[in-house]
Amino acid sequence: MARTVHFLGPEGTFAHAATLAAFDHGEHLVPGRSVLAVFDTVAASPQDWGVVPIENSIEGSVSLTLETLAESAPVQIVRELVVEVEQCLVSDGELSQIKAVLSHPHGLAQCKLWLREHLPTAELVTTPSTAAAAHQVKGRPDQAAISSELAGKLAGLQILARGVQDRRHNATRFVVLGHEMPAPTGDDKTSIVFDTPHERGALYRVLGIFNDHDINLTRIESRPMPGEMWHYNFYADLEGHASADNVRRALDALAGACGSLRVLGSYPRAVTAAPRSSR
Repeated sequence: MARTVHFLGPEGTFAHAATLAAFDHGEHLVPGRSVLAVFDTVAASPQDWGVVPIENSIEGSVSLTLETLAESAPVQIVRELVVEVEQCLVSDGELSQIKAVLSHPHGLAQCKLWLREHLPTAELVTTPSTAAAAHQVKGRPDQAAISSELAGKLAGLQILARGVQDRRHNATRFVVLGHEMPAPTGDDKTSIVFDTPHERGALYRVLGIFNDHDINLTRIESRPMPGEMWHYNFYADLEGHASADNVRRALDALAGACGSLRVLGSYPRAVTAAPRSSR
């Protein structure tokens, strides 16, 4: 039976493009209404996978994905995919008519300089996804959406401008959610979340553990801990699979030095893929 893959929908989102790039073997692709809905569906369905955004090269991490990963015990990262993102301005009207621009908050943020120059008086309206924005502006010539070319095409809109993101090189990293950690490939990453005691030198000692075990951190950031004022979780990506000897020893040492520690997944390192406009 074909595996079901849930992605942040509706069809035409960059998550949809990432899913098309990652899966092409007869899987059943199902759009989810939100990041949380994708997590909930995968958590309740051990055989299913999910695809959600986790980081953009311009705007940084998607906090909702990080925080939900930390709280969703049955679900882990089993794969990642980096997709090049070209944002387009799509509408049923002309550029001179546009009074409001709709998009996901990250979509608006990635294009803020272009919008300031070309549509300085337009109202900026956030939507659950870039594809949802495209569907919402259909039949409204005074509105435009920032979305993928695919979303504009599916909504029956014309492209007013291509490449409206503020930096030429723009990519989003997506993670595939599942339940079983994949076997090591020799080119893997491990994602973790941890917190440290509120005392001098606590984070310094934790970072020293990675150095002591010859582990390179590729990303680390802090996020407020839910329900704890002025207390923070640290999210980190490191090179190597959790089953590798040096990573396993480092994780054992971290468990004794951290207030809490959770492995969010070990998975093959991604290659960048261009978004596909059709199946």
